Amino acid sequence: MGKSSIVNMLVGEAAAPISGSGRGCTLDSQGYDFSTGVRQYRIHDTAGLNEGDAGRVPTNDAIFKLCKLLYALSDGVSLLVFCLRAPRIRESAKYNWSLFYDIICRKKVPIVVVVTGLEAEEDMEAWCHREDNREAFQEHGIHFNAIAGLTASRGRRRPNGTYVFQEEYDESVGRLKTLISRYHLVTPWRVERVKWFREIYETRYRLDTECLKLFPYQAMVGSVREGAQRLISECGMSPDDAERLARELEQA
Repeated sequence: MGKSSIVNMLVGEAAAPISGSGRGCTLDSQGYDFSTGVRQYRIHDTAGLNEGDAGRVPTNDAIFKLCKLLYALSDGVSLLVFCLRAPRIRESAKYNWSLFYDIICRKKVPIVVVVTGLEAEEDMEAWCHREDNREAFQEHGIHFNAIAGLTASRGRRRPNGTYVFQEEYDESVGRLKTLISRYHLVTPWRVERVKWFREIYETRYRLDTECLKLFPYQAMVGSVREGAQRLISECGMSPDDAERLARELEQA
């Protein structure tokens, strides 16, 4: 259980669809509202690149979903919540970390890591700070403002109607909300949206030769004009903004 399960923990109901398989379930970037005490928040369940072992989200579709998310974030970004599932860090986590923290948010936004799947651990928090796990984060270039070990599952339901891990789950919900309350930016970080997406694309494309596989130009826009139409229909862009972005990508 990953990002969508975290969303459901915060919202307090099964609002975001989840998948029990190793493949990603999130094919779109959806916003959900929740509160911590008197403060209201909106969290977006995002489509990552190369999700799961085989990659449920095709790269070109994920890029358009990312564009749709960026275009929707008119109020900016206050916090990144990076979700990992124990016991191991997948190689794709490194790419998604770089994409969302280094490139999209330009290291301007606080980032917290939540590790799920720890309900069987005697001390969920201790798992995150074990030396071997700290070394694994460092090897993947994953650094953060804070980290929390959680369970995103209540576990099996008992005959009496209670759940095996209900206590650990409730504790995890509180820990997660505290993390968000403590580390979010009071004034969201934001930039002009069309310029934002163009610079994200250009930066990622130049980063290393691997991004030719992740972000092939033709896969992203096809013909540039065809891509502009897709930006209008799928990403909610205005025709003027889509034309401007397509034109600037052509020039790039």
